[in-house]
Amino acid sequence: SRGLAWILTCLPPLLAIVFGFHSFIMAISLAGALSGGLQGGVLLYTYYRFKKQTILERPTEYRLSFYPLIIGWLSLVFLGGLVYAFKIIW
Repeated sequence: SRGLAWILTCLPPLLAIVFGFHSFIMAISLAGALSGGLQGGVLLYTYYRFKKQTILERPTEYRLSFYPLIIGWLSLVFLGGLVYAFKIIW
């Protein structure tokens, strides 16, 4: 709805000022860390779920290798990036 769109557009900048983001660079850094970390996490989770799926409606045209150690390491990297971004800002 139009009202919800208005709230979602205006509320984040107001909350950023309330929580002390007086620098545009800090706000962009936090937004990038959040979106990058969440996007990486969702991508890894999607890959993990795909590999765990045992029943497929039809065979896939491609084959993906599954390395749990690499998935775990990348998850820690994304989580570490989020923690580091929050540490720098606060």
